[in-house]
Amino acid sequence: MGAGFPALAPARGDVQDLVKVRGGTVLAWSLYELGATSFAMNLLSLHLPLDIAGRVPRGSEKFSLAFGLSMAVVAVAAPFLGHLADRAGKRRFLVPFVLAGVAFTALVAAPGPVPRVLVLFALANIAFQCAYVFYSALLPDVSDETNSGRVSGFGVAAGYLGSLLGMFLVLPFVSGKIRAGMPSFVSSICDALSVAAVSSNVNDAWVRQNAYLPTAMLWLAAAVPLLFFARLPKRTPKKTPPPAAPPPQDGAARAAGSLLPSKKSFSSSSSPFRDVLHTIRSLPQTPSLLWFLVSNFLYIDVIHTIQIQMSTYSRYAVGLNDVQVQILLLVATAVAILGGLLYGLLCQRVTIRTATLVALGNWVLVFALALLVRDPKAFTLVGVLAGIGLGGIKVTGRLGLIALVPAERMTEFFGFFTLAGEAASVLGPFLWAATLTLFPDKSPAGYRAGLAVLFVVLVFAIGAFLKVRFAAKEAGALSRIRRSRR
Repeated sequence: MGAGFPALAPARGDVQDLVKVRGGTVLAWSLYELGATSFAMNLLSLHLPLDIAGRVPRGSEKFSLAFGLSMAVVAVAAPFLGHLADRAGKRRFLVPFVLAGVAFTALVAAPGPVPRVLVLFALANIAFQCAYVFYSALLPDVSDETNSGRVSGFGVAAGYLGSLLGMFLVLPFVSGKIRAGMPSFVSSICDALSVAAVSSNVNDAWVRQNAYLPTAMLWLAAAVPLLFFARLPKRTPKKTPPPAAPPPQDGAARAAGSLLPSKKSFSSSSSPFRDVLHTIRSLPQTPSLLWFLVSNFLYIDVIHTIQIQMSTYSRYAVGLNDVQVQILLLVATAVAILGGLLYGLLCQRVTIRTATLVALGNWVLVFALALLVRDPKAFTLVGVLAGIGLGGIKVTGRLGLIALVPAERMTEFFGFFTLAGEAASVLGPFLWAATLTLFPDKSPAGYRAGLAVLFVVLVFAIGAFLKVRFAAKEAGALSRIRRSRR
C-alpha cells in the first residue's frame, strides 16, 4: 500500500504545506510509540512483575500466567484485526483499543485484591497489543516508498526514548526519597496522583502501585495527536485483481526451499484463518523457511519471557535492590539502541546466516552469565549483553525473512511472522510459571531453574536455525536492501 499524500495536501497543493502536514503526521505517529512503550516498560518489564511478586505468594507465577493468557487472546484476534486494518479505517479501530488500554492501565493502580489486578492487567495488555496492529498498519499512511524506512526508524527511536522516559517519570511516584528531593509543586502533583503513601526512608521498598496511573496518562497524552488531530489520507478499498497464472518454478530451486508457490488471491470476504492455514500448508514445500520460522518462534518465545522476567530474576535470584533493578533495565534499554545499530552494520558485511548465529551466540552468553554471576554489580554486564542481543535479534530476524521470501509474498509472510511472534509469547511464560511452582516461593534456585529451561528452548532454536539454507537468494536480498538504502 503506497501512501497517497496528495490527499493530505491543501487545495492549492502547496509543496511547503504538504511537507508540514507530512511532518506533523509523522511526529504524531512517532509520539504514540513514545507513550505506548512506557506501558511496556512499567507494566510488562519493571514495576508490575515485581509488584505482584511482592504482594502475594507465587506472584511471579501468577503474573506470568496472566500475561500468557492475554497473549493467547491476542494471537487468536491478530488475524481478524489484520484483515480489519487492511479493509477498513485503521484509526477508527485504533481509538477504542487505545482508550480501553489507558482506562484498564489506570484501573490496575486501584486498590484491590491481586486476582482483580491481574484481570485488569490482562485486559490492558490485550488492548495494548491489539492497538499495535492498527498503529503499525498506519505506517503506509504516514509515509511513502521514499521515506518509510526513515519514518519507521523514528518510531523505533521514539520507542526507546519512551521506555526511558516512562522509567524516569514514575520515579517520584514510587520512591519517597526521590519525591522528597523534588520541588514542592512536583511533590504536590505526585501526592495527588498517588494511590498509596510512600516513605522517604532510603531503605524502604518502592511503592510500585503508584506507577500505573502516570503511565496511563503518559500513554494517553502521547496518543492524542495521532488519535484525534493527525491528518491521514482517505483510502478507497482496492479491487481484487483477477488471479494470475502461477509462474513456472524450477524443481531444484523449490527443493532447496528458495522458491514458494504463488499465493492464491483472496477476496475481501475470505476468512483470516483460511489465509493463515494456506500459509502454513505451503511451508512443507519450503523447508528452509519452515525451519527459519520454527527457530524464530522458539527464540522469540525465550526473549519475550526474559523481557518480562528480568526484573524478578535480578531481584530474587541475584539479590538486586530497587535502585539496582532500575539501573539494570535502564542500561539494557539504552544499549538495545546500540545493539540494533551494531547488528545493522554487521549485516552489511556478513551473511544473514552469520549475523543471526552471532546474535544467538550473544544470547547463549547472556544465559551463561545470568546463571553463573552472583555479584549484583557484575550482573550489570548481563543487562548490557541482553540489550545488545535484543536490538540485534530484531534486525537479523526481519532480514532473514526478507532473504527467504519472494517479494510478491512479503506482506503475507510478514503478517504470519507477526502472528507467530504473538503466539510465541504464550509458551514461555507458561514454562516459566510451571518451573517455578516446583520450588519454594521466590527461591533463587527456582528462578535459575526457570532460566535453565528457557536456555534449553534456546538450544533447540539454534538447532532449528542450523537447518536453514539461504543459498544464493540471500545475496540477492541483501543487494536489494543495500540499494534501497542508497
